[in-house]
Amino acid sequence: TSWKDRLENSILNVPLPISAILSEPSVSLSELIKFKEGDIINLPPIDGVDFFVDDKLLFKADIGETNSQVAVSLKDRL
Repeated sequence: TSWKDRLENSILNVPLPISAILSEPSVSLSELIKFKEGDIINLPPIDGVDFFVDDKLLFKADIGETNSQVAVSLKDRL
């Protein structure tokens, strides 16, 4: 293979961090210090989740389940 092919393969195999953010509610410090294991935190209704690659918002996504695991379905590229 050529150096160009090797370079392309190397770049395409670089691991990138991904994250999907469901919600980012705000709580006061007084509420935060009262949190304990098992507490339920109410979240506002959501219209999809934000899907980030390397801290850059790239997609709106829907949250769901596949093979008994939580999953996201990428919808709109931003």
